[in-house]
Amino acid sequence: MNEGYTSILNDISSKSPTPGGGAVAALCLAHAYSLTSMVANLTIGREKWLSGQEISNQIISNHGSNLNRSLELAKNDSNAFEQLMEAYRLPKNSEKEILTRKDTITNATLKATNIPFETAEQSLELLKIIPKLLSVCNQNAITDAAGAAEICYASIRLAILNVEINIGGLIESEKNHYSTETELIIKSAEQIIGNVRDIMKNKLE
Repeated sequence: MNEGYTSILNDISSKSPTPGGGAVAALCLAHAYSLTSMVANLTIGREKWLSGQEISNQIISNHGSNLNRSLELAKNDSNAFEQLMEAYRLPKNSEKEILTRKDTITNATLKATNIPFETAEQSLELLKIIPKLLSVCNQNAITDAAGAAEICYASIRLAILNVEINIGGLIESEKNHYSTETELIIKSAEQIIGNVRDIMKNKLE
């Protein structure tokens, strides 16, 4: 662990509201990507795990772009929250200022909702891959693969909490859209993580 890592943790633990839960959800996703890639790297090139070569290659080849995207989501989440707070601080001394402030808050709220929603979507996409990896990867690393799945699941739950806290400020159609989509994401994530836990239970017995 280096000073940069410690610095991020200190930023999270400070009295500043950013980086907050949405950013942490994206950072969880980054950890899940990295842990999954580690399992793939421990599988690739091993004759004993020939059936795991294709999926491991896919994971490794996509790791760089996926990791960069998750870190970008963490940064964007913090920026979006700061922009939302700035919008609430806009003046409201005239009718024009009131309308401008309202529109700015609406746009900032939509952005602050969409970023954690995207984090949840990305986490679900990774979570879908892990059960396939579990059955063909280096079996000495199965707990790491399962751990990555648990981190994905935590990322989804945390990201969706940050969606839910913001959708109250959206128009009804957008609110309904996010509510419906997040419910589907959670349902799918619960099915997959349940499957991963069952696989691990059987493997560890």
